[in-house]
Amino acid sequence: MPTITELLRPAEYACGYIGKWHLGNETRRQRGFDHWVNTEDSYVRNHELEGYSSNYHFLVSQGYTPLDRHANSTIFDRHTAVRTIRGGQWKLNVSSSGEHELYDLKSDVGELHDSFRDPGSRDTVLELYRKLLSWQRDTNDKMALPRLYDE
Repeated sequence: MPTITELLRPAEYACGYIGKWHLGNETRRQRGFDHWVNTEDSYVRNHELEGYSSNYHFLVSQGYTPLDRHANSTIFDRHTAVRTIRGGQWKLNVSSSGEHELYDLKSDVGELHDSFRDPGSRDTVLELYRKLLSWQRDTNDKMALPRLYDE
């Protein structure tokens, strides 16, 4: 029986999956998908036999190391934490990894264009960042926020 993605292919759809697959082995691309980006679930018993997710391979390529490969751990020695704040039409994601994002929710509802490095966005970014710092103080949030710009 064909999958929905296989049925869409003749109509020239490109089918992709990003996230956590809850319908079986997620470390391998499933039938009909052109693109597959995933993360492991806890049901994988032996990563050496069953493989690792694309997220695992990405983290390794960035210099991260699993805490214990022999225990089939998918937990790494470092992690990325993100804080998000919205103000007016803008949404700012501040990441512990330094990969920050700014989206104009009015003109880019799908969040496809990251405006963080666009000329003229700096004032908006800094205003939202100050609001985020204020929120952290008010809520006693302990995440250390990185600097946004090299100065």
